[in-house]
Amino acid sequence: MLERVKGAGPEQATHCYIMLMLAVFPLFTGFSGYANITFSKYIFFVAATALWLAVSLALSLRGKRAPERPKAWALPVLGFMAVCTVSALVSEFFPATIIGAARYDGLVTQLLYALICLGVARWGRVREIYVHTLGFSVTLCCIAAVFQLWGCNFLWLFPDGLSFYDGNIRYSGVFLGTLGNVDVLCSLLCLAIPAFFACVTVYGGARLGWLALPLFLSVFILAESGVAAGAAALAAAAVLGAPFLLTTPARARRALGMSAVALLALALSAAFSGEKTEAGIAWSLELTARALDCLAAAAALGIAALALALVRRPPSPAAMSRGVAAVCLAALVGGTVYVYRYSGSSETLAELSRVLHGQLDGSFGSSRILIWRETLALVPEHPLLGGGPDTLSLRLDMEFSRVVEETGRTITRSVDNAHNEYLGFLVNEGLLGLGAYLGIAASALAVCFRRRKSPSALVLGVTLVSWCVQSFFSLGLCFAAPLFWLLLGLINARFRRKTQWR
Repeated sequence: MLERVKGAGPEQATHCYIMLMLAVFPLFTGFSGYANITFSKYIFFVAATALWLAVSLALSLRGKRAPERPKAWALPVLGFMAVCTVSALVSEFFPATIIGAARYDGLVTQLLYALICLGVARWGRVREIYVHTLGFSVTLCCIAAVFQLWGCNFLWLFPDGLSFYDGNIRYSGVFLGTLGNVDVLCSLLCLAIPAFFACVTVYGGARLGWLALPLFLSVFILAESGVAAGAAALAAAAVLGAPFLLTTPARARRALGMSAVALLALALSAAFSGEKTEAGIAWSLELTARALDCLAAAAALGIAALALALVRRPPSPAAMSRGVAAVCLAALVGGTVYVYRYSGSSETLAELSRVLHGQLDGSFGSSRILIWRETLALVPEHPLLGGGPDTLSLRLDMEFSRVVEETGRTITRSVDNAHNEYLGFLVNEGLLGLGAYLGIAASALAVCFRRRKSPSALVLGVTLVSWCVQSFFSLGLCFAAPLFWLLLGLINARFRRKTQWR
């Protein structure tokens, strides 16, 4: 079949693989709903990636292509593969380290991640269609989440008779969308939102304008999910990326327009409320004070965008970059002061305020602080190579129990993940594994910074920053992580060849 495709090669196979992972993988839930979604996602990921690698290698050998000498950016990737392999083989929990003891995050998964990065960098390149494909799948994922908020058990993703509003009440965890846990959904949205925003900002054009739709839906669903890590990641990407993105009035105008879209989504989230009653799901829209604030801010940004269109003598890109950097710095300082002095009802802001005052309670961040402390205590046992890929559940005996007032039932949740991707690498693959992983991310970020005058580099760099920040609070599972390694591969592929955006 491959011989009938004119010019078939590893590049075409890689393009098909990227399209499959962007269009289908985020939406695939298997055939058992959330009950078996982890296994379903894992099988899809392994099968698709293994088939792509086998086909690409066969086509490369058929074309008698000589392997390239590893570039500097590939060295930490190869080091990561070596460390993970040794860590898995010498672990006291071998052979459980091959597949993983809890979340299918063992050696096979880690090696496939690295091979995605190397293979996409070798045979792939940045294409406009990829952001459109991601927009398509994220739109459908968010539409599924909207139906769930309305009480529809879309694709049987909840147990019979239960819904999104039963999360942590009648079952452990909170599920939304087509990725399961809301923390995993947050990971996907923190990859998608900056990509949509930056693409429209730096490129513009009618073809990309429709990305305002998935941006709107993504922001709305992220707000409804209640995952604070998403807001932190997007804020960091905005503050660090704005001085590089907003170098012309046209870009600033488009950025203000997309920001207004995001604020409209936040206004809808502030006005929307839903709850489970005996008659079913009751939801309503109410123009709250917060919704009015968001609407007013969106209108102000719209007016500012129109005002920019009247500028006759635009400042130089360097001057605009410095001005935007000054505004971002002022916003950062102002936001820090606001949080420091916060005394409102938001639990997340209240916890951040207490942290700034030097008060660090184990219950903060849905008990993440306590989980991090207990996980860190395990690091000295195997400091260099860790306990082995995905072995934390075998080393950490930690459970959370609480009585749900609404039902009188006791919900028990065991801990099998560090809830921090970096800490997860540290405890499972050791200092060497974490160092290699950080080297991969730092190398990719350095590539984006060196090529910051390229629009593609800006899009990829802002997306990378957002992912790296949310990783500090995320689970780091194969539900969304393969897309991050695709991103790493595209960053290096884009700048190893003279390729075009389209």
